Amino acid sequence: MKFPAAAALVMVAALAAAACSSPHANARQQVGEVIQKPPLTLSDAIRRSTPLGPADSSTTVFLSFGLKVRNQAQLDAVLASGQTLSASEYAARFGPDPVLVERAVAFLRAAGLRAVWQPPSSLIAADGPAPSASQLLGVDIENYRLPGGATFYATLDQPHLPAPIAAAAAAVSGLDDYHRDRGYAVRPGGLVPVDVLSYYNIKPLRDAGLDGTGQTIMLPEIDDLPNMNDLDKFASKFGLPAFESVLTVKRDANWGTPEKAQGETALDLEIIHEVAPNANLVVYFSSPDFGHSDRAFDQMVTDHLGSIISESLGSCEPETPSGARDNYAAIQDRAVALGMSHFVASGDNGAYTCGLDQPAASSFPSTLPSVTSVGGTTVFESTQGVYLKEYAWGSPLDQSGGGSTSSSAARTNRWVEPRRRHRFGPPRPRSSTRT
Repeated sequence: MKFPAAAALVMVAALAAAACSSPHANARQQVGEVIQKPPLTLSDAIRRSTPLGPADSSTTVFLSFGLKVRNQAQLDAVLASGQTLSASEYAARFGPDPVLVERAVAFLRAAGLRAVWQPPSSLIAADGPAPSASQLLGVDIENYRLPGGATFYATLDQPHLPAPIAAAAAAVSGLDDYHRDRGYAVRPGGLVPVDVLSYYNIKPLRDAGLDGTGQTIMLPEIDDLPNMNDLDKFASKFGLPAFESVLTVKRDANWGTPEKAQGETALDLEIIHEVAPNANLVVYFSSPDFGHSDRAFDQMVTDHLGSIISESLGSCEPETPSGARDNYAAIQDRAVALGMSHFVASGDNGAYTCGLDQPAASSFPSTLPSVTSVGGTTVFESTQGVYLKEYAWGSPLDQSGGGSTSSSAARTNRWVEPRRRHRFGPPRPRSSTRT
């Protein structure tokens, strides 16, 4: 597939934002202090927490039911071919059955939940008291308190969808509100816009007048922005357009509340703005839990304000609930069918996304075969401050290119390589995605 040069530049910008969420180092000194310690997995968090008993009616759960598509085999063929569809074409051929969805919505409401579906959404949003959700899905939802005082609700039980819901939905997310999703980034360091342009050899594109004009990049985020003044000071210092001229922020009560500003969202925006200063940027803020973030991602695909998604979020794949994985994968398939390209950071910790004491594993959703996973190397500068070399995580600088011997060679057992990739080179082992 050939892309217009302007669109190709914006893809590079999205890729750079994800890649710059990987560790960067300087041959003389570390440019950014790497965030080494991953968050506790849900099972570890539960083990270290104080049980507070069953969640009562004062605890509201926020469920997202992933709807089944019609003609799955035909959709798989469309995705494999690289064909793109309009939103109306997708809805007519593959969208959920409206009759079955409305029956499921009625059943959820009768069970005591506030259920809403707005076509062409891939989700039913259903909120309500924890006891109603527990009874509906046959799970025990408990409250817990972490040693630091934070509380969360969760269940490790596998939910069972009643027949009226199972007829329309294939999965459910939101059965816990533990904040395991994290942004992938480094602590503030010495990288400036010219470094990014140099590392990725983007300057010739900028010199040719390619600056992102007419393109839009969408970003799912879970930590808030400090304020526009900070971003505009950055833009002014480096001679870039003011962010207020290119940035749109999307919020919705149904997506929850993002965490307080931690610098991750600002980093993503600054990196992209450096590479494609005139590209429009649209940020979708949500709470870090899967139930809310699935809804924001679904709305992003429905809005389709741009055709490029840049994401620096992820979670330990084996510990990501199957319902959340399935919901996200189905929404991502819709995004691909509509012609969107999705770049996802592979993570700060390589094969140790789940922890140094855990089996090697990858970061979801970078493991999805329908996204472009970005990262996995550390960049070194020369004494002149230009690109020197880089090496795969887990290998000393003089042993780069170690292949499968690298400690960062993590596999995913959840997804298989799509057939369409075989056109671009020799087939790789199935079910093998490296970060």
